[in-house]
Amino acid sequence: MADGLFIYASAAVTYLRVQPMKRMKIILASEQHQKAASTFKHLDALYRQILQSAEALDPDADLDDRVEILEELHTIVGTIVVLLDPLCARSLELLLELERGTVQPALKPFHSVLSISNPPHPIRVFHKSFPDFLSDQSRSDAKSWYHIDTKKQHTRLALLCLNHMNKLLQRDMCGVGDLERKEIPDLERLLDEKVKPHLVYACHHWGTHLSQAEHSEALDGALHHFCMTKLLYWLEILALTGKLNTGVQALTLVKDWCDPHDIVLGTILNDCYRFLLLFRDIFALGPSHIYRSGLPFMPECELFNVVQKEVGVKVRCGKPQRWSSVLFRLQVDPPSPVLSVAISPDCMYVASGFIDGKVSIWSVTYGTLIRTCDIFGEPALTAQALAFSPDGASLVSGHMDGTIAIMDAKTGVLKLKANTPSPSDYSDPNRTVIFEAITQIVFAPNGNHFATLSANHISIAIWNAKNCDLIHKFTDLTALVVDMAFSPDSNMLAAYCLKDAALVLDVIAGKIIDQIALYYYPYSAVAFSPDGKHIAFANSFVPSMTIWDVPTKTFVLQKFPEPPSGLLIFPQYGQNFEYSTLMYSSHGTRLICFSSNGAVNIWNAETGVILESFRNHVYYEFPSFFSVSPDASLIASSKPASTEITVGVAQTAIQNDPGKAVLPEVKSLAFSPDGTVIASVLSNDTITLWDADTATCNKTLVSMGVYYGDYSKPIFSPDGTKLAVAFSEWNKGFNVVIWDVLNGVEGIQFGNDEYDAPSCGKLDTITFSSDGNQLALSSELGGIQIWDTISGKCIRSYSVQTDARVRSLVFSPGGTVIFSGCSNNMILARNIATGELSKSLTGHEESVTAMMISLDSRLFSRDKSGKIICWNVDDLEPLEESQVPSVYNDEEYYDLTSTSQKIELYYRNGWVVRISGGGCRPLCSLLEHKVTAWASYGSVFAYGTESGDFRIVDFSKALVP
Repeated sequence: MADGLFIYASAAVTYLRVQPMKRMKIILASEQHQKAASTFKHLDALYRQILQSAEALDPDADLDDRVEILEELHTIVGTIVVLLDPLCARSLELLLELERGTVQPALKPFHSVLSISNPPHPIRVFHKSFPDFLSDQSRSDAKSWYHIDTKKQHTRLALLCLNHMNKLLQRDMCGVGDLERKEIPDLERLLDEKVKPHLVYACHHWGTHLSQAEHSEALDGALHHFCMTKLLYWLEILALTGKLNTGVQALTLVKDWCDPHDIVLGTILNDCYRFLLLFRDIFALGPSHIYRSGLPFMPECELFNVVQKEVGVKVRCGKPQRWSSVLFRLQVDPPSPVLSVAISPDCMYVASGFIDGKVSIWSVTYGTLIRTCDIFGEPALTAQALAFSPDGASLVSGHMDGTIAIMDAKTGVLKLKANTPSPSDYSDPNRTVIFEAITQIVFAPNGNHFATLSANHISIAIWNAKNCDLIHKFTDLTALVVDMAFSPDSNMLAAYCLKDAALVLDVIAGKIIDQIALYYYPYSAVAFSPDGKHIAFANSFVPSMTIWDVPTKTFVLQKFPEPPSGLLIFPQYGQNFEYSTLMYSSHGTRLICFSSNGAVNIWNAETGVILESFRNHVYYEFPSFFSVSPDASLIASSKPASTEITVGVAQTAIQNDPGKAVLPEVKSLAFSPDGTVIASVLSNDTITLWDADTATCNKTLVSMGVYYGDYSKPIFSPDGTKLAVAFSEWNKGFNVVIWDVLNGVEGIQFGNDEYDAPSCGKLDTITFSSDGNQLALSSELGGIQIWDTISGKCIRSYSVQTDARVRSLVFSPGGTVIFSGCSNNMILARNIATGELSKSLTGHEESVTAMMISLDSRLFSRDKSGKIICWNVDDLEPLEESQVPSVYNDEEYYDLTSTSQKIELYYRNGWVVRISGGGCRPLCSLLEHKVTAWASYGSVFAYGTESGDFRIVDFSKALVP
């Protein structure tokens, strides 16, 4: 009778607690008349009796009242069974817009199938079989009052959720201001009081309900209103509740649900999806970062046009014009260095291999971890190579100990495992087997076999993908193999080797069928044409490409650059060597080569003409571990020893900005004393001067390429008319060049070109005197020199003890004293005229890396730990102290800045930090921007990025108390 289910007994016992004899007779009678052949026929009969007992309404009620009561009961029960998170009775009433005290009395007959407690405890369904019964038309009569049409229920709930959000959501509902989530006391209670559980539910689940709803005019209108007015406030709630991943899923579902003809709405939803996916980890810290760290740097798009009034920070120049190539960055937790990445053929998944031998699979759509596969069950040798099968069903990993593992790509379950024997020992069962590390895996297009490359790069193995048996092994190859590619029919494998050679292998017969002699430049990638007639070799770093005709065994195309002399250069192995991926377009007319330094070249495969050449900024440093999807639409990459994986769109530069020149990287920045001019030193050895207010480039100073060595951060003279940059090398001394800012010409140059004095060496820091007529500098050897900026002569030179290397310098307001911040945690005040020490300032606990004189003539000093001390210049006594939080500290040298308003902005570990009144607050995250240089003045912050972008950001609105 119980259908083998415990739930039958449980529900029956609870049901029989009221009028047990009468109800027992009803159950037994229903069992006798039960003719259904359903597996759950007895359970269904019990549920039917429980539901029918709920119809025992007030006999005095008229028909209209009875219909109204049953409709209300249907709504309540139907909502409960489709809710994605249970709610208490009061929250259910608020969600359904029912009067207080409606739900619990209505559910009194349902105690046998529902767990009904007083608020705040939620109402729960005891067993999934109950909602299954209600929603299955074959089990619950479609004409009965209790049958639940789930689509209609989802439609009702979607509209209710959107209406509640449209009515109630507003900015900073909880009044937390710029507090981070971890700093908010009793956050759960605050959400219950200020937001209410039913609104939290709506924010979490509206997307899922909408994705299963029917289209209607009311629903479409509510969605439009929400997208135009409430998206950012919705993100705030998700940030506070820690459910930002739910937001990504909701946007994905709703994008698919929307009418494809509604271009504007679809674009806004996609913009919000990109926005959340890119900045999700930052928003998780606190809702204020939506307005300070995300919104200001959103490109000019449909969503920005809707929400731009909410911007908390103004970007004066350098605002992105389109979404970047980067979709999102995945943070490995717990941290483990990434050593390999692969993208599934359908671009739905990214796999990553780690140093401990584990393999993780990530969702590209949601940017979240799906599963981690512990192949060995314990720490093992690194997973150095990964490859998905062509159908995406299997994932193969190659490990340092020679292990080959084949996993189910969907479940992560290990299917097969084998080891790669050494070339000399694999066929002899009587000898000790030595294994080889696997560095590359390539699948044949038919999915029947795959090739592996060993760590010594001179042996290739062919494996059966079905049973992981070794089919063939090619050993003692003539040169190091760099890249491999299968022919479209899966019968041949092309292998490019260093020393200008390539091999063509017959993987069926297990023999070498062709050897190709290549000349000129070394290549780094190989690919077969779609028809299998051509083999291409290319390198995006050089760039160069060659095409070999397989049937005729001749070169049909060779393109490579030559130096001006006309003589060819042959780089040695290891010099400028790049890891690359080469592929043909589907129609075979284009060749696309991606290199690990980010260089991308697209050639016309018939003429060899470069059609596009650019740098894809999904990755920046090389050599990188990276993978390109088969359709060349997606890139996944990781830097060596990094615990971060970057996933981005490979075609962004091709589609949106063809032929864009690579911008020079910004190496250092400085504001003029009045904050009106910004000097930027670029990687192409030029200095540009920007108007800080209008964000326009006024001048480009003469090239610095004639000078040698590293260059310092540029500094302005106090009156802003001079700009100095120092160039130095350990064994060549230094040069200081001073430019006339107004005219943009070089004014004077001086220095010591010979390493002949203890005070010389590579420079640490330089600074102007208050009148700009003197310039002080310090070197690695601890010495201090003071130079006359008019005559270019050294007028003073001081030696400093070896344990007190000078890390920062500043003149006193009158120019009579030079302060030096030292590596022994002290500040030395020295009389310039006599060279005598007047006082040693103590109070710092680490090396003093930065000092400055404020506009009100106070001395500020900062040490390596982030401790800042303000000193009275007259008596050199400390006035106050503050601390940059350790999370924003690093060991790099940065200048202090200050204004008369005592507002100071710093950059630490990817964050703009505000220090004011002895306190410190993170203001804005620039983690996603990959900052290379920065400078600040008052509320204005300027910075440059790895991709060559230069931005000026005004934080004045965000700094309002």
